[in-house]
Amino acid sequence: MANTVATDLSVMVVSGHAATRLNIKRFLERRKHTVHVATSGREMIKMDKNFLGNLLIVDNMLPDMPVEEMLFTMRENRRLMKDIANIDYVPVVLIAGANEVIDDKKLAGLGVIARLTKPLNLKKMGEFLELVNSGEINVQSEKHCNIGILDPEIRAQQYMSKLLEAEDVKVSRLGDVFDLRASLGHGELDILIIEILVVKDEPDIFFTELLGINPKLKIVVCTAYMDDDEQEKIHEVGVSDIMTKPIDPMKIRKRVRELVGEWEQG
Repeated sequence: MANTVATDLSVMVVSGHAATRLNIKRFLERRKHTVHVATSGREMIKMDKNFLGNLLIVDNMLPDMPVEEMLFTMRENRRLMKDIANIDYVPVVLIAGANEVIDDKKLAGLGVIARLTKPLNLKKMGEFLELVNSGEINVQSEKHCNIGILDPEIRAQQYMSKLLEAEDVKVSRLGDVFDLRASLGHGELDILIIEILVVKDEPDIFFTELLGINPKLKIVVCTAYMDDDEQEKIHEVGVSDIMTKPIDPMKIRKRVRELVGEWEQG
């Protein structure tokens, strides 16, 4: 029986080594795949702004940056482009030497589905290509970062939850401080965005209590005004950010995406 060859993959190959790029490119083109080549992480990130590929093959030893940095930047760029196109990060095949130290957990969270050892076995690569093309490999994480929004203004909550929508987060609109404490108690909150007006106790005492329940909780405080002494107090107890209203939507989205990235990396 003849082997079934996938014909609709669009693959980006990233390596600082010309021989590696050429060998993979020839192999893929013989199998009728579309191939794009980048020589560095920065070139890949730039090209990816217009790239809707199915697979990324990357050399672990990039000439200009750690592979984790490149993958993280690509993924966040793609998520910010969701209003333009429904895209997300693509499955990644990592090429690495047998003795190279790899953080498998972190890379899996960034979409790495396989590691191929140098010298490269092209036959094994072909097997992965067929699995990706057939849809047998699923790289979307089942984990979600839980974001809670507590604001007395219902419309503000609705707008913020819409602004922060993404495939890797679950956004909840909290009704009051009791809802907040319940969510924390059940382990259902990773990031809290809170309007300071809902806090009836001393803010530093209140946030100390929350962080006592979940020390890893990231807290973003929104406020119309807070003096320097108050800001210093709540920063000291562990509040991540204080944002003064009116808040630039893209500024808070960017900061929350950074906090989600920190959560994903543990």
